[in-house]
Amino acid sequence: MTKKYKYSSILFVSLPIAPLVAIACNVNKNSYLDINKISRSYLKTLTGNQVAIFHNQFKIFYFKQDGKRVYYESAEYDENKNQFTLTYKDIKHIYKPDFSLTSGWK
Repeated sequence: MTKKYKYSSILFVSLPIAPLVAIACNVNKNSYLDINKISRSYLKTLTGNQVAIFHNQFKIFYFKQDGKRVYYESAEYDENKNQFTLTYKDIKHIYKPDFSLTSGWK
């Protein structure tokens, strides 16, 4: 097998895989934090459950739909996984905080 044929066959096989990787990378960031309503420095002083309660009252997590901000209806915090489950109608998203949280009472 010649080098030219070998490289072209590798390229031919990898082309259908490239869009799948691009789609997977595109879907990762779908939930956002509205920093106009609350600062990350303040969130660092709260526990995960307190942040979830704060969202349920003031709606700080959102996603974009047709270029507009749509706020999630409710948030629940899973302390074991260190993530929020955000719910909008029947849609559920997982949000892993990119800020540190304080630990609650032990």
